Amino acid sequence: LLNCSAKIQEACTTPNKSYNSTIAAKIKTCNDTMEEFKDEVAKCIDLKDAKNSITQCACWNKAKVAMNDIKKLKCATKVNQKEIAVNKISCVKVFNKCKKMEDASVELIYKCMDDHSMRL
Repeated sequence: LLNCSAKIQEACTTPNKSYNSTIAAKIKTCNDTMEEFKDEVAKCIDLKDAKNSITQCACWNKAKVAMNDIKKLKCATKVNQKEIAVNKISCVKVFNKCKKMEDASVELIYKCMDDHSMRL
């Protein structure tokens, strides 16, 4: 039990290589760019009944440019997700182990107090 806090702190701290301010900024940029793409596609879908095909083509071309921007950003986050998931599993295991030891200590304290200090 003495080292539980330190073990939990160590196991539950997300490594900087998995998530840091640079990665968070990139994810935000990717999310913003993807939202812009979704909005652009929605506009293009709304134009489907428009009589002017030049306007429709221009819209889809703009959406294509947005898609190319997303590809340039290389927005894949699967590796980071997996690392964080593995870290979480480790964190939960360490926490559960400490919790079980803490729960067991309550009974031990009760028995020790009952056997020795409660008889006056």
